[in-house]
This record gives sequence, C-alpha cells and structure tokens, in this order.
Amino acid sequence: MHVGRIHTVLVASISLEKESLGNWVRVKKLSFEQII
Repeated sequence: MHVGRIHTVLVASISLEKESLGNWVRVKKLSFEQII
C-alpha cells in the first residue's frame, strides 16, 4: 500500500461521510417541516 493511496482512501471516506451526513440533515429538515 502506498501512502498516497491510503491518503486518497481517507479523503474519499471522509467526503462520503460528510455527504451522507448532509443528506441525513436535509431529510430531517424536510420531515420536520412536513410535521409543522
């Protein structure tokens, strides 16, 4: 395993987590607005 590859995988997983977290927050906001 090259260090560059490990770094790329780390960055990819972090951005994936951010994206999924953003989607989760968006869904929560939508469902919250629908309740009101």
